Amino acid sequence: MPRSTPSKPGAKMPPEVRRLYLIHDGESGKSDGIFGCMKMLSLAEIEAEIELMGAHGIIPVFRSGGGDFYYVESFDPAKPDHRLLEWWHEVPEEAKVIAENIDKFLFDFNRKLQAGQYVYRPDELAALIDRDEL
Repeated sequence: MPRSTPSKPGAKMPPEVRRLYLIHDGESGKSDGIFGCMKMLSLAEIEAEIELMGAHGIIPVFRSGGGDFYYVESFDPAKPDHRLLEWWHEVPEEAKVIAENIDKFLFDFNRKLQAGQYVYRPDELAALIDRDEL
């Protein structure tokens, strides 16, 4: 059974992120990312990324092939901030809000997927690619 949070001190997933990981522990290692070229990391990959980055206040949930992340901040009940933020490897100090929370991100992704906004082009990537990125 997968652990519910990375084992680093102080790292605590927001409840909606924890619910997501109780359903599934990330994507296959062969995937380039079904979430618009962003791969949902396994708990083991999250733990490795936290260790590599030395950033124990954030929890990377999705990673691009280029090393960018969508992350949440470690949950603190006194200051509940559930936003999904982007860590861009070239400008890590400029966090961009991707969604108000992971549920909203998944809802919007599903809406776009059903509307045909994503395509699968296995000759290019083992990923769903946003048509706006082509």
